[in-house]
Amino acid sequence: MSRIVAVGEVLLRLKSPGPERLFQSPALEARFGGAELNALAALSGFGHSTSLVTTLPESVIGDAALGEIRRLGVGAGAICRAPGRMGLYFAESGHGVRSGLVLYDRAGSAFANSIGAGFDWARLLADADLLHLTGVTPAVSPRGSQAARDAVASAVALGKEVSFDVNFRAPLWEGVAQHAQLTLGSLMRGATILFASAYDLATFLALESKVGGTGSGFAEFEALTAAAFDALPRLQMICTYERTGDHATHNTLVAAGRDQRGFYVTAPREVEGIVDRIGAGDAFAAGVLHRLLAPKPCPDALEFGLAATALKHSVPGDVNLASEEEISAILAGRSPAKMRR
Repeated sequence: MSRIVAVGEVLLRLKSPGPERLFQSPALEARFGGAELNALAALSGFGHSTSLVTTLPESVIGDAALGEIRRLGVGAGAICRAPGRMGLYFAESGHGVRSGLVLYDRAGSAFANSIGAGFDWARLLADADLLHLTGVTPAVSPRGSQAARDAVASAVALGKEVSFDVNFRAPLWEGVAQHAQLTLGSLMRGATILFASAYDLATFLALESKVGGTGSGFAEFEALTAAAFDALPRLQMICTYERTGDHATHNTLVAAGRDQRGFYVTAPREVEGIVDRIGAGDAFAAGVLHRLLAPKPCPDALEFGLAATALKHSVPGDVNLASEEEISAILAGRSPAKMRR
């Protein structure tokens, strides 16, 4: 198994119960999550050694977050504590024809104000096989942006693999949108494994596919990934998945990706009765990384990642708690109607 280091913010998630609207009743469910933590927790569950580089507030909420990180099996030796608040987000689940909702409240958090201060990235990454980060971290604050760029630069200098999930969230870049293309494009250029959509490639790398429009299935993505391999010399694999559907609780998922051998598209997977879709992208990233680190070929990694994503939709909370055995059962076509005994 491999050792994976990630840098990112841990958030307190406050969600309305079940399919209720926010504050429809005087109750909110409290859980911890965050893109990088979600991915590391799943990878820890698959047996990898993981370490999260983050800053938590010096408070009882920070203490609780630290306890949850340890409970999930994620290494906490690189976690710093600092004065300040915990980043939050509020969520409500979609249901039927009503979309879900996420509202961020993370400005000025302990992470945003302190991350990266005095960090020795060469030491933090010395025994790592792979660095994982997302485009959320540089959007949080100038310190977050610098920390992400420093971490990737150090990983590249050390010859480490870098996994980057663009994970573009427009509300987080509000007021500094002009920096998104420069910052995200720079981080994409350091990646060996890239999780990015056709929009990400066209926008942040200024690539042209010569395929008109974006409504042509994966044709646009296929052309753009070919251009990305020409533009990014470190790149070994690029992938994404898409969801379609007319109902929040019934979606169709399909994954696509390219490596140096070719372009691949998985068979679609139907996901019905969705319990919680937050963290599905992180489950996909963790599944793909797990198989690539085995090492397994790109088509295998895409299928495993998509099955992991499908299972995540049945798990409340940010983190995918599905085991490798359960994901393998999905891939083998075993009926979920049968009780495991």
